[in-house]
Amino acid sequence: MRKVFFNHLFPAALLLLFCGCVQHKVEESQMGMGLTSTANFPKLERYNLELVPVNHGLMAAGKDTKVTYVLRNLDTIPVAIPEWYSNEADNIEIDCQIWYPDMAMPISNAWMTLPVTVKQPPLRYPLKLGSQMFVAIEVPLDFLNNLVVERGTERRYFLQARLNLKSVSAVSRYSSIIIRNPADMPKTGE
Repeated sequence: MRKVFFNHLFPAALLLLFCGCVQHKVEESQMGMGLTSTANFPKLERYNLELVPVNHGLMAAGKDTKVTYVLRNLDTIPVAIPEWYSNEADNIEIDCQIWYPDMAMPISNAWMTLPVTVKQPPLRYPLKLGSQMFVAIEVPLDFLNNLVVERGTERRYFLQARLNLKSVSAVSRYSSIIIRNPADMPKTGE
């Protein structure tokens, strides 16, 4: 009996188990979920998207700092973005440059792109935005987590964001952030 099991039934059981796993992956990809890092996402022919910074300004150094961008569909018809990352911060790349005291605006060739470390596995799903609908995306600024700013001083940066996608593109206007020592931050209610 043991010989029959290992010669005939064990391989059949493995085959059934393997087929079940393959079927599960097919269902995931049909739903738009799953590993799609090798997928080809052609550029959409019609869309009108706007990427806007919404909470930039004064921030404390050495804190878990995040900035928020809003992606809005300005078109009169819905747009379906097929490659939207489930970890929403992965959908945005941020360019940054130091804002020196004598600068009125950023220098066009001085931008440095902050690295985007896509969360693994890179799960994606289609995002559908109706006309005038939007999604808010919080993006961490990890380079500020270990920044030390002495009391009474501040550091300023220009930021500009763009979509980290192939099927659609959008670039924000530049914004600025001011980083101060936590002790120099206004108290709540001031």
